[in-house]
Parts: sequence; structure tokens; C-alpha cells
Amino acid sequence: MTTSRIKVSGESPYDVVIGTGVLGELPALLGPAVRTVAVVHPASLPEIARPVCGAIE
Repeated sequence: MTTSRIKVSGESPYDVVIGTGVLGELPALLGPAVRTVAVVHPASLPEIARPVCGAIE
């Protein structure tokens, strides 16, 4: 499982984390500073997104 981070710069910079290891990184990603989380996945692969969405909820 691997993840990659893409830094998005601008007035309110943020990281985009992609890959197959996102679920394992959730504890480090989510903290008091996180206000918004988006889970983007192909409609054909809902089994990948369900555990991530469940962990966030």
C-alpha cells in the first residue's frame, strides 16, 4: 500500500493524499486543523471508498 501527497498552494494551502494506503494514514491526516475531507473514487470501485468513508464518519 502506498500513498502520494500533492501540495496545493494558494491562499489556504492543503495536501491531497492519493493511493491505496489512505486508510492507514487517516489518524495522521485527521486532526483539529482538518475541516473538509473529500473521498474521490471511481464508481466501479465502491469497496475501496467505503472503509475510508466509514473511518471518517
